[in-house]
Amino acid sequence: MFIGDDGVICFHAFLKNAAGSFTVHSGNDGSIWSFDPGTGHLHLIAREGDLANSTDGAVYKTLGAFDCNSTQGVVFHSSLVTGIGAVTSTTNQGVWLDQGIPDVAPKLVLLEGDTFDIEGEAHTVTNITLDAQSNAGGGTGGYGRAINDTGEILMKLSLNFNRSGLFKISAP
Repeated sequence: MFIGDDGVICFHAFLKNAAGSFTVHSGNDGSIWSFDPGTGHLHLIAREGDLANSTDGAVYKTLGAFDCNSTQGVVFHSSLVTGIGAVTSTTNQGVWLDQGIPDVAPKLVLLEGDTFDIEGEAHTVTNITLDAQSNAGGGTGGYGRAINDTGEILMKLSLNFNRSGLFKISAP
């Protein structure tokens, strides 16, 4: 959970069926939300089982680490359901950014299997990690942030050719 200086709250929630309803199950119960007390608007950012933007029909499998900035940007990591769309075991995770715009799907930042350039040399992304502690600490308690107020995102990437490291990527 995260609360910004402006009172905006971002949180991860597991949904539960209403009495007599069976539409929520383990494949679609995880979700990430934001609430703006200034407008009273509760915004669903992503839900397991929903279409993952810019993935040729893939769907979110598990929503993982997320972080928020003070300008209503929410970055999150998700695995994807293998076998739906073009998703394989080597392309089944990614990072998306929601910029707080109603009715606009989160933008894909980086997908496993994408090409990542380091000093003119192309590398294939083999693993992506957001700082899982960032959402727990909200940038406090000695933990860093995965997204700053200008939209720069910090990720740990594993790449082919035995390269890995922390990389700062600007918002798409």
